[in-house]
Amino acid sequence: MTVATNSIIRVANRYLFNGVDEQVNVLHLIVTNGGTSPENDVLNDVHDFLEAAYGELVPGIASVLDHGGASVFNVTAHGPIGEVSPIAALNGGATGQCLPPQVAALLVLPTAVSRVQGRVYIPTTAEGYNDGGLVELAYRAFIVDFGDYLTTTYVGAAGNSLRYRVVGAHGNLVPTSAFVVPRFRTQRRRTSGRGS
Repeated sequence: MTVATNSIIRVANRYLFNGVDEQVNVLHLIVTNGGTSPENDVLNDVHDFLEAAYGELVPGIASVLDHGGASVFNVTAHGPIGEVSPIAALNGGATGQCLPPQVAALLVLPTAVSRVQGRVYIPTTAEGYNDGGLVELAYRAFIVDFGDYLTTTYVGAAGNSLRYRVVGAHGNLVPTSAFVVPRFRTQRRRTSGRGS
């Protein structure tokens, strides 16, 4: 099977908290490849994209989190593409006590359409990056670097260009910027026994 150019794919990137509870970021990406691309090539490029983008966050992701792989689905063709295996390099690198799973830094990606924006709740971080309820400045910098991958085009080794899109009733929109909300937010679905 192949993936046609300008297809929208949904990437459900998973982290496991203490090996059990899932924390899931769902990212929509547009795939540009000049025609079509084998699904395995798209999976390989998604793997590399995740490793590069989430690699920026690893120093602040709590060490009790391990990368759990990612599911990739072709929204345009209405069918699954496959699985990205867990990436050991994306396991959490911040030691010490961690914040509760539902307390998360938030990256916001506005679009040109008023009040239409992407939102990415960052995987659980260590307490050392909590500055009195604010996301500590050094960790904000890591999240900004992660956001750079979502606001620019990533070109994979297999030749697929991947770009984050905000998908919804207004179509698929390009984010105009990315910023970190200064205060930690609550991702209520990240409670014991439930993912997000």
